[in-house]
Amino acid sequence: MPTLRMLGITAFFAASLIGTAARGQEPMDQMATLPLEVSEQRLATLGSLSPVVPTMQTARARRPHRYFFRPLHHPLTPRDVALRESVRALGTDKHHFVRCELKDRTVVTGAIAFIDNEDFFVRTGILETSGSTISYRDLSAPPRRVAAVGEHVRNGLEWTGMAGLYVAAIPLSVVIYPLIAAGVIQD
Repeated sequence: MPTLRMLGITAFFAASLIGTAARGQEPMDQMATLPLEVSEQRLATLGSLSPVVPTMQTARARRPHRYFFRPLHHPLTPRDVALRESVRALGTDKHHFVRCELKDRTVVTGAIAFIDNEDFFVRTGILETSGSTISYRDLSAPPRRVAAVGEHVRNGLEWTGMAGLYVAAIPLSVVIYPLIAAGVIQD
């Protein structure tokens, strides 16, 4: 009998969902379309209601011409495009490290995690959030692949430290959990 009971419960929920969906839809003839442009007559009517309503011409005159979607977004120069293509040729392999020399004479060494049209992200640690976003305009030379033995050793030590913390936390949780469950330790 449990199968009939489950079938009845399922049928009840299906019927209630179908009824809810059917009531939520309106026929197409009851829906009114909104005008795409406001006529001058409607603007004059709105103008009598509020003295602040602008006319169509002043609204168009105030809107700045936007060639680019983001602020301070400029097209890439041919040099920047060549640098972008060299970064894309290196690919996004998390085991290959690259060395990026910037125009301000700083050096970033890490794995390329993400490549975009204007910039790319170089991961310098074991976490995805540790790293820096580098614009193609900031590069002084194309990035080059390096062995980065020191970076690999540092990342290995970071992973070892994280594993050590987890191993140390397991016995603590085994001791503390029964005390919390018994009510000895409260929030």
